[in-house]
Amino acid sequence: MIRDICIGVVNLLSDVELSPLVANTKFDHERLNMKNNKMSQRIDDFKGWRHNVPGHNFNGHIFPIPGSSPPYEWQVQMWSLYRNEFVDGQVDDVLSNYKLMVENKNLRHIDMAFWNHGLHDYGWWEKPPMGQRYYEIIVNRWIASRKLTEIPTVWVAMNPECRRKITFQFGDMNKQVAMVDEGNKYANERLLREKLPYWDAAAPLRTPSRCNYSSDGVHVKMFVDIVRAKMLFNHLCDHNMNWRGGVERFT
Repeated sequence: MIRDICIGVVNLLSDVELSPLVANTKFDHERLNMKNNKMSQRIDDFKGWRHNVPGHNFNGHIFPIPGSSPPYEWQVQMWSLYRNEFVDGQVDDVLSNYKLMVENKNLRHIDMAFWNHGLHDYGWWEKPPMGQRYYEIIVNRWIASRKLTEIPTVWVAMNPECRRKITFQFGDMNKQVAMVDEGNKYANERLLREKLPYWDAAAPLRTPSRCNYSSDGVHVKMFVDIVRAKMLFNHLCDHNMNWRGGVERFT
């Protein structure tokens, strides 16, 4: 989901206009693994990491490809650290930034990071109370990590799911949909109460018509992520797209 939001941000900043047919489909993440991928450069293994992400995802991708012409002033880094084994210790390296920049010269300093994981670690929080377990076992990893870095980070909600379209399934589909809804609801209320930075990216899908915007029950159609990217930058920038605020705008 974070990957797809990154693609929405990249399309927005690149001023890409998608055809209606493409906009109404899910982003094909296999494009990033193709040899002739012209969108991004993959982030390969780091020598000091015990759990580099396997080759079907890699550790992540850099957008646009470094050295692209014309040169871009911005860089989007999409990190695929989607399970606890990839999060522990390694996300701290990402957010400290400088250590990894020595090993990978194409990485730029991170100004602001958006973080979500937990769907692939469903076994940790699938038992009641699901929302509380999601917060205490998953979200708390981010809360602990954000205290160790100067880079501002924001927690991001999961996509509310469409039961009848689900293809990525773990266990009972009804329970899966409920887990995401309860996890989001609890995190939303708790993070607001704790005054911690939170992007409610689930808001556009919190509607009875959510299935109209879902592609495979979990991931949304690309136009949704472009709209969310516009909402994000409208929040962070003025009408001329000049930066006006950071993480404090999410608390």
